[in-house]
Amino acid sequence: MIVWAIIFLVIVGFLFYGSLKNPTTAVAGTLLLFGLEQWGQAKIPILAVNSSFTNYIIGSIVAAALVVQFLKRKIKIGDYPGAGYLVAFLFLYAYASSIWAPNVEVSAAQWRKAWPYIITFVIFAPLLISDTQEIEKMLETFIVLGFILTVLLLFTVTWENRGVLIEYGSSKSMGNPLATAQMAGHIIIATILGSSLSLIKPWRILRWVGVVACIALAVKAGSRGQVISLIFILSFFWAINQKKFSVWTIFTTLAGCTLIGLVIGIFIQEFWGSGNIRWSQEQMTKDVSGRFDMAFRLLSVWWKGDFLTIIFGLGNSASFDHRIIGFYPHVVPLEILGEEGLLGFLFYILIIGLVVHNFFKSYRSTHDLQNYRKIIVTLAAMFVYSFLLTLKQGNFLGNTDMWMLCIFLLRFGVIVKNKNKMQIVTNSG
Repeated sequence: MIVWAIIFLVIVGFLFYGSLKNPTTAVAGTLLLFGLEQWGQAKIPILAVNSSFTNYIIGSIVAAALVVQFLKRKIKIGDYPGAGYLVAFLFLYAYASSIWAPNVEVSAAQWRKAWPYIITFVIFAPLLISDTQEIEKMLETFIVLGFILTVLLLFTVTWENRGVLIEYGSSKSMGNPLATAQMAGHIIIATILGSSLSLIKPWRILRWVGVVACIALAVKAGSRGQVISLIFILSFFWAINQKKFSVWTIFTTLAGCTLIGLVIGIFIQEFWGSGNIRWSQEQMTKDVSGRFDMAFRLLSVWWKGDFLTIIFGLGNSASFDHRIIGFYPHVVPLEILGEEGLLGFLFYILIIGLVVHNFFKSYRSTHDLQNYRKIIVTLAAMFVYSFLLTLKQGNFLGNTDMWMLCIFLLRFGVIVKNKNKMQIVTNSG
């Protein structure tokens, strides 16, 4: 246990020290939180007993980084994107709507669990985004520590079915396989599209070893949406990440995605066997249908309501009422429509539209700024990856990483815009 505690402290210490030197590094901690939390609880008894301890540590690192960024005068509220305020408003509106939810106590319980993550991920973490160099260092830290965590999760913990087994005394629980696989997916995207880690000479070869390890982790967790989404994300963003779009770009994209698909197939056979049902097309179709059935059940109750209910929704976390579903519906856009009504859904669509518009505008303006383009493409790919997963898992309050990446992308768009303005001034001078 002492060895595992030392490894845990080294990871946390590295994040804390890195965040003091480069506050944006703390963002890597938010992206690694759930993987670090599950591994720590599985190997260190005190963390299994105090399940929120890792959350407090990462939250403290983000808070310390925020103070450092403030002292460096790098937090500029004037540069905060308008769509970022819309995200904050959507959460405030969702909180207000919980007042008229059918079971206020149930809704309040969901908010008590969610608000620390909302404050840390959605409010504080995006303020740490600064310049290109700091974001590159953050991605490097995320990739390196992510690979270490991936290896630890693959080889040092006990797995039961799909999740990490967490035991302490007579108590026994399972880690969240979806969160583990999502972390692995983000690492893969950042590794392939993002940082080059130029200081490590054999990186071009080593990074693919890390990618294979992350694929193994995602498949072992049995998270089909995370694994399948990766193919679509990488095939699109790999192509547009190149300096020029050509036949060679198409070929390398198809070849790379085909190779990743083969690796996925190998691990499915290794971890799940040839006769597995979970990865069959029939089972996946059945599971998708079941999730949409829950979402449509929510929408049915919403649509049968009065005019005010149609406009303002049933109230946040109404789905958890046993008279509706008794759980969240797994399809976040439809959840927002039913619980926050047409008004909330309008804000949701507006935010997504502004993010897409911002990305393409920034992408076009970084043709001659390759480092900026690399970051904008990487952040966009991570955001779209998180967005796709909201179509099959989690709820509005629980998908804080998507909203965090949403504001990252918007804030970096402001950085790109200011950079272009400086170039215009310099050229005209």
